[in-house]
Amino acid sequence: MTTPQIESGQFSDVIPGVVDGTVTATLDAEGNVSLHVLVGRHGRNSERCDHIEFILTEENARQLGEMLTTATAARTGPVPCSVGVRLNSPFSGTEADLASAGPSAR
Repeated sequence: MTTPQIESGQFSDVIPGVVDGTVTATLDAEGNVSLHVLVGRHGRNSERCDHIEFILTEENARQLGEMLTTATAARTGPVPCSVGVRLNSPFSGTEADLASAGPSAR
């Protein structure tokens, strides 16, 4: 597995091991957008899934929206955000954690 390197706002490698997940967007009173990513099969007990939250200010959410709707090479780049992570899945632990979780968790 390679570690992606950021050069000029772009990742130089693709992230390996794509998995299923869901995204839920919420908006708070100040206009901040939270993207809640649940990593794991849809319908799975959420307490066994990893959770990632991206929080964007109203301005940065608008910037991301523009980039997504007008995806051209000139309009791509990093968008600032805050990130929260909660790791719950058996795959986020050590090899010892995986062994103790048994085959049903894999």
